[in-house]
Amino acid sequence: MSKQPPNPMGGQLPSYTIGDVENHTAGPTAAPSNPLIRPLPSQIVNPDSAFLEAYECAKINRSWEKVSGALLAHPDWLTRVPDGRSWTMLHQIVFSGHVIHLNEVLALQAGNPQFRLLFQARDGKTVRDVATERSHIHPNMLRRIERLAAVDELLNNAKERKWELVKQCITVQPDIVNEKSPYRRYYLAHHLAFVGQLDKFKELSTLCHFKLDLLAEGKTISQIARENNKIAFAEYVESLQTEPNDTTEGTAAPAAASSSHSASGGSYYSTSYYDDPCISFIPAHVVANVTNDHYFATHSLYQGGYPTSTSTTTATTNNHHHHQNNHNDKKSVKPKATASSTTTEEEDSAYEQTVINNVAHMSEKNLLNSITCCITKAILRDPGKTRMIIFTS
Repeated sequence: MSKQPPNPMGGQLPSYTIGDVENHTAGPTAAPSNPLIRPLPSQIVNPDSAFLEAYECAKINRSWEKVSGALLAHPDWLTRVPDGRSWTMLHQIVFSGHVIHLNEVLALQAGNPQFRLLFQARDGKTVRDVATERSHIHPNMLRRIERLAAVDELLNNAKERKWELVKQCITVQPDIVNEKSPYRRYYLAHHLAFVGQLDKFKELSTLCHFKLDLLAEGKTISQIARENNKIAFAEYVESLQTEPNDTTEGTAAPAAASSSHSASGGSYYSTSYYDDPCISFIPAHVVANVTNDHYFATHSLYQGGYPTSTSTTTATTNNHHHHQNNHNDKKSVKPKATASSTTTEEEDSAYEQTVINNVAHMSEKNLLNSITCCITKAILRDPGKTRMIIFTS
């Protein structure tokens, strides 16, 4: 006798007999005709809308995680010009002036062989043009763009075997050989090892210092040479690395920067070339009987939203003036060990009197220039000092 149980969800279930229960329960369940769950319309991501959202975030310099996330998935969006717009997302980032953001998006272009830094936007401008126009606000961005362009020029000339142009680039900026753009595969030395240009490597080594421990894609110069069957190149580099006077990676940068400055007569920037510039707002001639640490403070000219290191520049400046003053004034009192050490009232009074005497010899114009920012004209204040001296005429 057939029996049909009620269906709590409505409708009719297929009929079966008691004897057929075992067969029905043991049999495989039929797969639904459409097993995939269709996403809701609101869950479907439109690539065009995602691009425009990232573009607007880059333009107004907000929600950076949306920009970096979009470019991580679509690196080619960086140089895409939206309909009705003139600039790419890269132009907008350069306009905003954040060098760290620029470095981040450029690193995402390592796998994009079509990327070109000086891509012309719809209005014909490159990022160098944009950075130049904004250099009065974001000078570090222009420095970064100029340096990247110089590195690209060097490596492009090497790839095209234009060796005279390569030597010209190195003569102007010798330390440039130990840099590569974030989107580049090789340093100059790795490229020479890849193509086996040992003679050119030796010739260029007379103009600059190659850091032999640099890694490109996790590989040394000699490893690149051996992988491409350039055994002579690999053996020569390995012989240089065994020499006791070989410069390591940690000490090569200062030497290269010094060499660049002396060779060209101007200042060029190496690994940390986009660090904030520093100014001392008490002139060097004010220093007399106390440590330079009492007199020097730094003021950042950068207007971006991230901190940068200025300790190296400050320490170098202070050290320079300290030695200069010791050389010029043989009778100077031995400086204190630290500016924050405990002092007596007599020492404090002597210190304050020394400062007052030195400042008294300054003209009003020089004094005003020394304590005000050259850009904002605001009075500078060193937050590290707890002592305030009031000068009276």
